[in-house]
Amino acid sequence: MYFYKDTGQIEYYLKKFHILEMFENPEHYHPDFTMAQIRKRESIDYKEYPNKLFFMLEGQLKVYSNLSNGKKLLLYFGRKFEIMGDLEFLQIKNHYVTVEATKDITCLVLDVRGNRDKLMKDTVFLKVLLYQIGEKLAKSSSNIAINMLWPVENRLSSFISFMAQQDPRSGSRYFEESLTETAEVLGTSYRQLSRVLKIFCTQGILEKNSKRYYILDEEQLTALSGDIYM
Repeated sequence: MYFYKDTGQIEYYLKKFHILEMFENPEHYHPDFTMAQIRKRESIDYKEYPNKLFFMLEGQLKVYSNLSNGKKLLLYFGRKFEIMGDLEFLQIKNHYVTVEATKDITCLVLDVRGNRDKLMKDTVFLKVLLYQIGEKLAKSSSNIAINMLWPVENRLSSFISFMAQQDPRSGSRYFEESLTETAEVLGTSYRQLSRVLKIFCTQGILEKNSKRYYILDEEQLTALSGDIYM
């Protein structure tokens, strides 16, 4: 993660996302904002930044729970404005999650040192934070239900639809995530995942090229997705 100070960018994003409207006394927090860039595939551990709140402005991430048996469970995707590091701000401990950037992420960062007590009494901010946490809970509940109730074919279709990248030269979308990790977060085996990918290729939905799976039939892939991961 790279932190930097760019007054022009800070002002642009504060206005674009109406962030100062999320506080009772915005002028108090205005000087404590800075910028941060998180690179694609970089994992983020907010426990390393207990005095920072992150406001995701651009990019995409996935969040999964780390289970005691060493496995991972997909919780939700972040693909729009989101406040990150909220549980750390509230000093809630023993929540074992991993956050990974699936595209480059641009953030505004608020330093809460010296501001924590004020923020905890700021009813405007606390309403925003409560809404954000509620949204994450709803997405996590929905995705866990999908993992439990939908067949692998549907889960994988939904996952590919979300995680696909676009080739800048051809404009085609492709999927190139680690199959081992994909199987883990979808709650299936590597063998079963590979079998489904081969079926998709046989049906003309995907085409394998080296380590990439190019999407040939977006419509059929979407139809298979059923309930889309959130």
